Amino acid sequence: MMDLGGLLAAGALLLSGWALGRRLLAPWRSRLGDGLLFETCSAGAGLGLWGLGTFLLGTAGMLHPWLFRSLMAAGAVLAMADLKTLGPAVSSFRTDGLGLLQGALAALALLASASALGMASTDYDSLEYHLGAPAAYLRQGRISFLADNAFAAFPEQQEMLCLASLAATRTHAGGATAAQTLNLACWILAAATLLALGRRHGSGRAGAWAALALLASPWVRDTGGWLPYNEPGLSLFSLLAFAAALEGEAVLSGFFAGLAFAVKYPALLLVVAPLGLALGLRKASDLPRFLMAAAIPAAPWLVRNLLAVGNPVYPLLTSVLGPPGFDAARFDAAHVPPPSGWTTALADLSQGFLVPGALMVFLLFGWGLGNPGRKARLLALLWSVVGLFLWYRFTHRVDRFLLPLLPPFCLVLGLGVEALARLPGGWLGRCVPVAAVLWTAGWGFWMTSGQDDTQTLAARMRLAGATYSHEAILQVNALPAGSKVLFVGEAETFYVRLDGALKVVAPTVFDAKPFERAVETGSWAACVENLRAQGFTHLYLNWPELHRLQTTYGDRRRGYSRLLTSTPTEPAGFTDNFFDRLEAAGLARKVWEEGGGRWRILELQ
Repeated sequence: MMDLGGLLAAGALLLSGWALGRRLLAPWRSRLGDGLLFETCSAGAGLGLWGLGTFLLGTAGMLHPWLFRSLMAAGAVLAMADLKTLGPAVSSFRTDGLGLLQGALAALALLASASALGMASTDYDSLEYHLGAPAAYLRQGRISFLADNAFAAFPEQQEMLCLASLAATRTHAGGATAAQTLNLACWILAAATLLALGRRHGSGRAGAWAALALLASPWVRDTGGWLPYNEPGLSLFSLLAFAAALEGEAVLSGFFAGLAFAVKYPALLLVVAPLGLALGLRKASDLPRFLMAAAIPAAPWLVRNLLAVGNPVYPLLTSVLGPPGFDAARFDAAHVPPPSGWTTALADLSQGFLVPGALMVFLLFGWGLGNPGRKARLLALLWSVVGLFLWYRFTHRVDRFLLPLLPPFCLVLGLGVEALARLPGGWLGRCVPVAAVLWTAGWGFWMTSGQDDTQTLAARMRLAGATYSHEAILQVNALPAGSKVLFVGEAETFYVRLDGALKVVAPTVFDAKPFERAVETGSWAACVENLRAQGFTHLYLNWPELHRLQTTYGDRRRGYSRLLTSTPTEPAGFTDNFFDRLEAAGLARKVWEEGGGRWRILELQ
């Protein structure tokens, strides 16, 4: 079920961000036009400022619920006064039959995402760091470098919006619902920006087709619904940077490109580099202005890592910049491109990233027809092609990394639909996107209805090959206040209680392990003494997850002593291992177990 507090927090954050952004971008109002593009840029800028502000407040240890609730409420009240000035932004909406059809299709596509907003987050990356890192900050009362979670060292602009919502609601359901709602809002803002760009560089109908092409993407359906990933924010900021670059606004483009980098490192390749180069070629003096503006939102994340471990882009470049204890070789090996060619890469993309393949006809024929929007079509297509090359050559080819290029790609499609519609019999071309949106929306509803049975927290541990036990997390939450729990194998910590009564350390497969150092002391008693000296009171073993990570990331026992298993030469097993021996020696007491011992919690004696 959707959480009302989370919905209110997301709504207040959006309204307050929009009001704040309108005031920040006031100098650009006349150049962007007093219409929809200015409003979407304002909302994007406001979300960026909310992320930066949350980072600064959290670093200062000011994650107080009353503070965030007050800021959201004050900003929302300010936004209410601005609503009466929205006339120019909505005055040009079409009300003819085609415009109403486009609006109905957009609503249908959005419903496919919105129907999944109430689903509890069960995805590994979400529970481990997209939601897990903000929850960890809230538990400790401040933002600090998480030495046991390498993924939390990535830029966290989008995760800061989740943290703001968690700080305001103080509930897991509130934070997760708000994060999912804000992701959907980012896609809506991106679609509205495409609508505005279509009007400015082609026609209103072309912009509407572009927006529909975006909303029809399966990745938009998933990340705008039950997956609280950070790609929606990345895609919105990237599109706004492109829109500002089209208008020749180097500073504003740089600011949004810097926000894209503050969401995800690959934006340096896919957004900052190509847009900066394009602006620099147009006018040499624009490049330094672009880069200086981009550095403002990007700098906090680089400085944080630099001060913490001496590597501003940690966990990248760890083979030369450290820090000690991090398995740089294993991390690099896990993030190499797959041994596949262009054909395989494009086939993989077509399954999840691209709009339905039928719309590709408008790339092949529609983009070059007619004069309206020719410059925008050419630049958007060029950016898409260059970005695809950079993605293939310099990343490990995860399909969602290309999502910043989806909006400009859809702009080309939208302009192409209208270009073809001007030809004799061109009305048939308009039937293609209609059918595509209907098909993808229907598929989205079917997928969402099927996830109710397979993606609930309670069901995850009952699936074949399950590696997660939500019951174990509930048992951890029931431990006495002041306990410090070392997670062995498990790293999905989002649902650990948020009040800070417990401390949990859950090192990822790449991070240094307190458990490993303890085992290497050589004796059971010395091992327990070592763990207790580090403040640990309990151990939580998730053997299925530990085994999955060991077998997935190369060295089967990387980061864990052989003493975890019965004999070094035997296959890994969940019985007769180190935990059993601690219990047999009277050095630990079993508090809880499940699955015949596959999941267990021990109290150190």
